[in-house]
This record gives sequence, C-alpha cells and structure tokens, in this order.
Amino acid sequence: MSCYSIKTRAQKCRRYLRRVGLDLHKSPVRNMWADTYDMYAIVKPGTDKADYQYDCYLDDVEAYIHDVVEPELLERRRYY
Repeated sequence: MSCYSIKTRAQKCRRYLRRVGLDLHKSPVRNMWADTYDMYAIVKPGTDKADYQYDCYLDDVEAYIHDVVEPELLERRRYY
C-alpha cells in the first residue's frame, strides 16, 4: 500500500508505462456494482477501445511495473 493518492499513483504508472511504449487506461464504468469498476487496462497505443480488457487493479499495475517494466528500463539504460 502506498501513502500517495490513487490519482498520483495512476499518473506515476502512466509515466513508467509510456517509457516502454504502453498506455494505461481506467475503466469508464462508474457503477460500483459493475465487474470492471475501478479497473485498469494496459494497452499498446493505437489499440481500438473496443479491444481494451479492464482486468487490473492499480496494485496489479504497480506490481507489473515493478516486475516487468523497471527491469526493462534498467536494461535499456545499461546500453546507453
């Protein structure tokens, strides 16, 4: 759990994902009883909105960044 607000955490995730060519989108559903309420999708830019799969919570997105994105950024930095 983080001490930052949800909006700040989401923005930080967006910045990290943009560095590796991905986008983060929040589900447009505002009904708290819906299945995809407050969920996120990690997609490649240019993907049709109908193909988005909102299947990650913000904690899952942060875990993905920690496990996949950060090592990739470190590897890129090594060769520059």
